[in-house]
Amino acid sequence: VQMVLSNRCDTDTTLTQTITVNSLPERPLIPSDTALCDQPIRLFAWDEDRPEFSYIWSTGDTTRSILVSEPAFIDVSILNTETGCASDTLEVFVGDARPDVDLGPDLLLCQGDSSLRLPSNVSAISNEWRINGAVSGSNRTIDVTTTNSGTFVYTFEAQNSLGCIGRDTVTVTIIEAPDVSFTTSTTNACQD
Repeated sequence: VQMVLSNRCDTDTTLTQTITVNSLPERPLIPSDTALCDQPIRLFAWDEDRPEFSYIWSTGDTTRSILVSEPAFIDVSILNTETGCASDTLEVFVGDARPDVDLGPDLLLCQGDSSLRLPSNVSAISNEWRINGAVSGSNRTIDVTTTNSGTFVYTFEAQNSLGCIGRDTVTVTIIEAPDVSFTTSTTNACQD
């Protein structure tokens, strides 16, 4: 940069100063939304470790990566410690992507009652029903029959397109029907 000073006496003075214009670091490389399934995920602000970079996370961390185990909005920016320039801040949404499966409350039924259909409340790419741990089907619904008494644990698992699995369990208790027997009597109650 040069600056020329002139006065009324036509005396000129030129001042010269070299100025370095540093570029800003690029924005962090994290996608703006990230799915959290059953395990914590690691977010990387930059794809490689660079000694001149410092990382500023809204969590208070200053490392290149952080471990996230709960849904959250997280901000991150990159600071070039040699130039003092910082990137734009990127906001990242880490969301719980597991399907929200709800089979309702536990059930108490009587042996011989009408069958009951348990519906799942989600649409997924893969479904699995288990009764007492044994695989029993892959539809969105399953029929509960009351032929046999006992306690039966129904578990439904649904996997979405992100690979996240949601599950719920309902316990169905079927009370044994009473054993009723009838006998006939030949006694005549109407005697003269």
